[in-house]
Amino acid sequence: MSDTYTIERLGHLGDGIAAGPVFAPLTLPGETITGEVSGDTLSNVKILTPSDDRVSPPVGISNPAEGVSYSTPLMASWRSGKALWCNMPYACKG
Repeated sequence: MSDTYTIERLGHLGDGIAAGPVFAPLTLPGETITGEVSGDTLSNVKILTPSDDRVSPPVGISNPAEGVSYSTPLMASWRSGKALWCNMPYACKG
C-alpha cells in the first residue's frame, strides 16, 4: 500500500520524519513523498514535490553511499555563505 506524506523535519540520523512518525530516508522537510510503509519506515520512496532546499549533487557523485545524502541539503546554504566570504580580499585562494 502506498500513501502520501509530507516531511515535517529531519531526525537525528538524517532521515525525513512525517506525521506518525514515519521515517523516510534521503528526504528533506517540506517535501511531499509517497512510498510503502514497513513498520515506521518508508521504502520505495518517490518525491512528488521536492523541497526548495534540494540541489543537484556535484558532477560524478550520485551514490548515497558516497555521502551525498548528508551533503545535499547543506549545499545551497554553503554556497551562499562561501560566496559572501569569498568577496573579502584574499579570502579565497582556491
